Amino acid sequence: ADTFNNAIKRIDADGTNIETLGTGFNQPTSVAVQVDGKILVTDTNNGAIKRMDADGSNIETLTLSINSSSGIAVQADGKILVADIQNGLIRRMDADGSNLETLASGFILPIGIAVQSDGKILVADAGNNAIKRMDADGTNIETLGSGFSGPSGIAVQLDGKILVADTSNNVIKRMDADGTNITTLSSVFNNPRGIAVQLDGKILVADTGNNAIKRITEAYTSNRVAVTLSETLSVEDVDFNTALQIYPNPVQDMLYISTKNGLLIEQITVIDALGRIILRTKS
Repeated sequence: ADTFNNAIKRIDADGTNIETLGTGFNQPTSVAVQVDGKILVTDTNNGAIKRMDADGSNIETLTLSINSSSGIAVQADGKILVADIQNGLIRRMDADGSNLETLASGFILPIGIAVQSDGKILVADAGNNAIKRMDADGTNIETLGSGFSGPSGIAVQLDGKILVADTSNNVIKRMDADGTNITTLSSVFNNPRGIAVQLDGKILVADTGNNAIKRITEAYTSNRVAVTLSETLSVEDVDFNTALQIYPNPVQDMLYISTKNGLLIEQITVIDALGRIILRTKS
């Protein structure tokens, strides 16, 4: 969201091929992607939540009832979460923009919002210099970590750790899913705000004060250890190409799994492209 250029822009994963998607925005602040690929935009100065196709076409207004929207995120069931910064609220509506409700209150300048894999909601409560967490239904609000100053961006890594754009401290911090073990990942930013995680684990940061998008690549540390085998372990080879079938591909509404040759499925976990667990079942 290129706020002061009133534009939504898209670039390739390597930073090339910058393009503008859609038109008619007035200081948009955040974007999120629905499971069908459609793009949600907090069109802040127009007091609107808008949606467009993945190519920027077919722009529609989902609601005009949030005067000062900031962060936006999507829950596993498709419902849309919006940080109502002026009123200190977290709002929620159905995927089509209907049934707008207030999910939680008591925040001061809530800006960033994210969803953990267990469905809990994270809020960068900038005016309270805090990261807050609540259940998916808006209850049980708690504070995670400490030492933040005007945090505005928040994201969740695939391992569950929480990334925070600690804006007034000009750093990116990370903490465990329960708010412990806070560390500073990088301090080369000027007023960092938005933050996101690529599928390969690299971290994207909107470095607002420098008008730049930056990427953090963490050093790889191997967790391999030397193992000496004292005996031969007997295993039965399974040809998964014939013993396991998953269809259709791509999946739409129903996913079917069938097995052959006595193969037993003990547990199934389905994870979406954002790393959120949307289904877990055991046999």
